[in-house]
Amino acid sequence: MKAGKEVELRCRLCYDHRFVAPALQKIVRCPKCGTKWRIRWFDEDTPLITGVAPSTPKEIMERMKQETTP
Repeated sequence: MKAGKEVELRCRLCYDHRFVAPALQKIVRCPKCGTKWRIRWFDEDTPLITGVAPSTPKEIMERMKQETTP
């Protein structure tokens, strides 16, 4: 794999938005909506978004704090 190689993905949540991600990265975040996606790679040029990436416990706690703050 060439260092710094990037591929273009289309966000499944905001269909009209494409973004660039580093090749072979397993989790990427859409810069427009902020959703994290799990990526499956067939090879370094062919990614497939397989679903929403799970949140970390820290992200879950921050979201809970925001929801309970008036």
